[in-house]
Amino acid sequence: MAVKTADLRHEGDLRFVARTGAGFEIVMDDATGNTGTRPIELLAVAIAGLRPGAGSRDERGRGRRARPETLSSTAMHRAVLA
Repeated sequence: MAVKTADLRHEGDLRFVARTGAGFEIVMDDATGNTGTRPIELLAVAIAGLRPGAGSRDERGRGRRARPETLSSTAMHRAVLA
């Protein structure tokens, strides 16, 4: 199995651009800059996409952070929408 990689570039304030080993770019930002998705949203997407054999079902992920600057823990809820 190949090792998956990603590089992260800081572009100022809380804006970051991640580039995956496959060449895709993902922009992350906070609500003030509002130029990209929030990191907690990406975490929800990543967890929802990990389930093998998802087929054509839709899923919804939800998470919450205690403070905007620090993620010390998170709780995720996953629901399969059939």
